[in-house]
Amino acid sequence: MGITRYYVDQYGSPEFDFDDKHYVKLGVWLTMEIGAKFAVALDALDSVSEVLEGSGASGDWEGESVEATFTPTELILIDYDGTEARYPIAEVKTELERYWRFLLTRSPSPDTTRVLRPDLPEHEAYLLQWEQTWDKRHPYRGRIEGIPAHGPE
Repeated sequence: MGITRYYVDQYGSPEFDFDDKHYVKLGVWLTMEIGAKFAVALDALDSVSEVLEGSGASGDWEGESVEATFTPTELILIDYDGTEARYPIAEVKTELERYWRFLLTRSPSPDTTRVLRPDLPEHEAYLLQWEQTWDKRHPYRGRIEGIPAHGPE
């Protein structure tokens, strides 16, 4: 994979290093479009799961700078300037899971007061909100760190 690591920059924002320029758009999509937002990362994990399981049609995401289309075989990213990059969906799944694990390592800002379920870790609060919003169990339940098979309620 061309993305070598994720880290937090001096402003507290997610960043990435790469060794293959082909993966720059994927890194930008992960760090800028998904960013540090667990809710958006949960949506992305669901989209990958749906297309790999054949239960969902290809889905389009319109972001601030990149449009993403998930298909059963690839993720197509089109930048605001019209340039595009394509990534095999299996690689995207692996990289998205790596990015999720990176998000779990980030410390919340001490200046932020969270209203959404402050009794739970942030990622679990967003998991519950995601499941309530979509009225379904997240497909990654029990499959990846931070998304437990059971609970919280």
